[in-house]
Amino acid sequence: MASSSSVEILEKVDSTTQSDNTMPQWLDCLLEKTFFGKCATHDLQKNDLNRYCITCDSSNCKYCVATGSHNEHKLLTIYRHVYQEVVPLNEMESYLDCSKIQVYSI
Repeated sequence: MASSSSVEILEKVDSTTQSDNTMPQWLDCLLEKTFFGKCATHDLQKNDLNRYCITCDSSNCKYCVATGSHNEHKLLTIYRHVYQEVVPLNEMESYLDCSKIQVYSI
């Protein structure tokens, strides 16, 4: 999420969708996180940190989420697309008003 274009897009979306023009605190934290490193807890194959727990403000691997310690937490799955870290719009809609986002499809 470190790319400047991602940050600009999310800030623009947030300023147009939030009624009081304040960015949710978790969104700022999400943009500062690093993803796709190896999980220090799980020394298993495919243990990339590609999940973000909004509730805990932590990046996790699929095994961390599967342990049940994040049950009932708000989670986002982070994907890599053309060397960018992205979140699917349908997941983001659960936590933000995304009605003014123009969808880009390949």
